[in-house]
Amino acid sequence: MVRRKSSPRNRTYSSSGSTTPFDESGSSQSTRRKSLQNRSRNTPKKVRKVQRVLLEIRKYQKSCNLLIQKTPFMRLVREIGSYFMADIRWQSVALLALQEASEAYLVSLLSDSYLCTLHAKRVTLFPTDIRLALRLRNGDI
Repeated sequence: MVRRKSSPRNRTYSSSGSTTPFDESGSSQSTRRKSLQNRSRNTPKKVRKVQRVLLEIRKYQKSCNLLIQKTPFMRLVREIGSYFMADIRWQSVALLALQEASEAYLVSLLSDSYLCTLHAKRVTLFPTDIRLALRLRNGDI
């Protein structure tokens, strides 16, 4: 069935008694057109969830920045280090090296576990895939 645009209804206004919804002057028509054009430009384009995820993946693949924020990682390392030594001091370069190494390890572990997911003919990554990748890495078969 074909959809048709509905025509606007004529309304009566009590103050003037006219049935036209707009003034008779041409300026109100032009302002109406401008407002419609501005409204169509300002509305953001709807992006599907899948496309948004793919754009985010491409963005992170292009960047060389660290994925984990520095301050939470620094707090975590200092908390773990305080269990072994009471007053341990960390150089910023050492914290950066730890962060780079941990991110590289996590990325390689997740890529291996995703290969396990693909081997099982699935798309969703499960915790069992991560456990299998860890088991295969350690050689505990």
